[in-house]
Amino acid sequence: MNVTIKDLTDREACRPQIDLFEKTFGGKVRVTRRALLRAARVGLDLDWFVREFLASLLEEYERQRAPLWEEYKRQEAPLWEEYKRQRAPLLADLMGLQRREIP
Repeated sequence: MNVTIKDLTDREACRPQIDLFEKTFGGKVRVTRRALLRAARVGLDLDWFVREFLASLLEEYERQRAPLWEEYKRQEAPLWEEYKRQRAPLLADLMGLQRREIP
């Protein structure tokens, strides 16, 4: 992902932040870990960046993840019940309590 001065002005960044961006990166920067660390070090507003540039990515991620999570929960419930049904006899067998009462 690249960010340009045009991207900043299109999103109505304040003039001091645009100037600081240009001083730090010139007219364009590829968003990398190194670039983000440099941006933080010089005082660029990363909270604003996340809200303006990443919110739509997060929304899309959540939109695509939601049905996967629902399917997981749907499948998890019966599997959990089967696990609980099978674990007690397994524990009893391991303890050598096959079909006897615990004293």
